[in-house]
Amino acid sequence: MPMFGSQSLSVDGDEDGSPTIQETRVENLSLGECSIPRAIERNKARRLKEKGKANDDYAAQQEVASPLRLMVEQNAFAAEEMNRRHEVRAKQTQEEMDDKNMQKEHLGLQSNELDQVPNAAQQTKLLSPQTKAVVYTARGQISNLNVWQSRKAVRKLPPQAGGAWPIIGHLPLLVRSSEPLHVVIAQLADTYGPIFTFMFGVKRTLVLSSSEMAKECLKTYDKVFASRVSSLASEILGYNYAFFPFSSYGYYFSHVQKMVMAEVLSPHRVEMLKHLRESEVSASMKEIYDRWTKNNKSSGSDKVVVPMKDWFAEINQNVVFRMIIGKRISEATNYTHGDLIGREVFKDWLRLNATFVLSDALPFLRWLDLGGHEKTMRKVAKEVDQVLQGWLEEHKQKKKRTVSNGVKGDEEERDFMDLMLSVLDDAKVTNSFEADIINKATSLSLLLAGVDVTTGTLTWALSLLLNSPKTLKKVQEEIDQNIGRERAVKESDVDNLVYLQAVIKETLRLYPPGPTLLPHASNEDCVLAGYHIPANTRVLVNVWKIHRDPKVWPDPNEFRPERFFTTHSYIDIKGQDFELIPFGSGRRMCAGIALALRIMPLTLASLLHGFEIATPTGEPVDMRESMEFTNHRASQLDVLLTPRLPAQVYEEYGK
Repeated sequence: MPMFGSQSLSVDGDEDGSPTIQETRVENLSLGECSIPRAIERNKARRLKEKGKANDDYAAQQEVASPLRLMVEQNAFAAEEMNRRHEVRAKQTQEEMDDKNMQKEHLGLQSNELDQVPNAAQQTKLLSPQTKAVVYTARGQISNLNVWQSRKAVRKLPPQAGGAWPIIGHLPLLVRSSEPLHVVIAQLADTYGPIFTFMFGVKRTLVLSSSEMAKECLKTYDKVFASRVSSLASEILGYNYAFFPFSSYGYYFSHVQKMVMAEVLSPHRVEMLKHLRESEVSASMKEIYDRWTKNNKSSGSDKVVVPMKDWFAEINQNVVFRMIIGKRISEATNYTHGDLIGREVFKDWLRLNATFVLSDALPFLRWLDLGGHEKTMRKVAKEVDQVLQGWLEEHKQKKKRTVSNGVKGDEEERDFMDLMLSVLDDAKVTNSFEADIINKATSLSLLLAGVDVTTGTLTWALSLLLNSPKTLKKVQEEIDQNIGRERAVKESDVDNLVYLQAVIKETLRLYPPGPTLLPHASNEDCVLAGYHIPANTRVLVNVWKIHRDPKVWPDPNEFRPERFFTTHSYIDIKGQDFELIPFGSGRRMCAGIALALRIMPLTLASLLHGFEIATPTGEPVDMRESMEFTNHRASQLDVLLTPRLPAQVYEEYGK
């Protein structure tokens, strides 16, 4: 029989499947070094070690967790102790107050003779440093928890339109549709609501389709959404974003916009150039009459066919070109081998800006130049720059001659390029662009963007009037009542033509120049309508949809100028009433609104005053839309014009 001190001990396997202890030597039992329970614990520790790193990590976690659990228990105990002390102290304070009140009643002592009761700060001093630490730590943890919960709550993203493909997103839906973009996303808004997103390739795009959403974006968070998206056209055709309508929001954009507003589009400057607008409208009216006279003599017809989009464009181009470079367009485009080529270059510039480029949605495909758009844009950009550089050099030479002769130019005769040369000599706009680049890019923005807006709007207005003969008759009657038929229309007459102004407002409601405005971009994270909007999100404000909201506009698709005398007389178009924002609102509002609201009514009033208007076929005008740089008719508008004034009035137009 073996001795007890060297007995073998068999132990069953563990529940976790660890190897069973087969044999444990127990020696020196009398010394207490290796009792059986201690041997079992020692072998358990050995098995844990043999399990490797996972068990080591678990043991380390236990080592960390145990003190934390102890700290939590201590904090809870300390908090209970603190509450108990506060209750005791509050009870003592109340008893002291009662004693003092009794003394005051019985002894007649003044309150300032009594000891002051300790305030909250004094009571806090009674707490031990350890208790204070616990209190402050608890407060900090609760505050952090509240912040984390609030951030988690606002991370909810707007609903996304269904049908997105991997990588290409909703491009199949947008490209295959025969409808313009603003109509497609208006249909999506009927399903997903006034705020939703779609994937323009890999770029998330936010769509806002109600006046409330537009107000929150363009007013409440105006600065957050004041930036612009990047695009191939903005980079190449826009002088690498020096074209300020395409520039990101910042010092450069703000500074250039201020210069433009101060030097060419301020109310004072616009009023000063009234004679220029009147002279160009008069010259164009005389040109139509001369064409009619020639046609009447040659064919005996009392009507002449006029393509109205081209006619409106000619007037607006001449007005704006004279303001910017001091010349009419026919005089200014001779730098590129002839008048026709010069005009075509600018038309190409506008067309390319409205062209869909796949790499704008999928930037990683840019190197392929699918469709050859980048190559074409670089060619057109070079040609446009040659024209602009020719104008700029001419202005520099004129400035040198003026300085050398010591002659100070008349402010009224100085055009925008002259003013920009003077301003940019002294101003430090940015280190990113040279002064010449800023001058050319800014002049280009005024020459093309402003002309396209007014031309498109006037063409839509005339189309609507042709499809509504009763409204056309009312406009002409108003003009005759205020002006008569013995003289030409002056710009000062426009303020009295309230029905004509209502026609223009209704036109801008139905066919805004930019149906989705130029795309905005968020420059930081924000919360809009309870949804988290990440930085660099593309934003489209669908003003076309907003302007046709049946909750705001009864019979929204009907042409009814009378609504601005009754139910909607309070609504203006200058960016403060978000039910009608054809020129946008906020920091990115169209800078040329003051000029547009002068030239459009003068041109339309002169045309309707001077001629009877009809369509060649007698059929309703086709109102299909086509997006160019701005919203235009899909087809040309040819009309028949017949003089309705005495011959001497047309002769007056030519003077």
